[in-house]
Amino acid sequence: SEAFAPALGLQISAFAHDGTQHARLQLHPADMGPIMVQIAIDGAGARIDFQADVAATRAAIEASLPSLAGALRESGLTLTGGGVFQQPQDRPSGHDGMRG
Repeated sequence: SEAFAPALGLQISAFAHDGTQHARLQLHPADMGPIMVQIAIDGAGARIDFQADVAATRAAIEASLPSLAGALRESGLTLTGGGVFQQPQDRPSGHDGMRG
């Protein structure tokens, strides 16, 4: 619906402002599936990665990114990166587990 983009922008902005790094959002209707969100704040910049299995949900998130950027600006943050993915993005953690 038309309310999706502003609602998502406000929710993610609130998460970022509160210091939330990982979130799982359950959408309605349920067939849109859940959205996994990963937020990394660096100073005033915010990198936000979304993971959704349903193609229509990914498209809706992508269409809402300008609203998200606006909501972040209003809370003093700048959207500096991220994206919308089907699978979780692997990030270097600094631990390779194979030391020895």
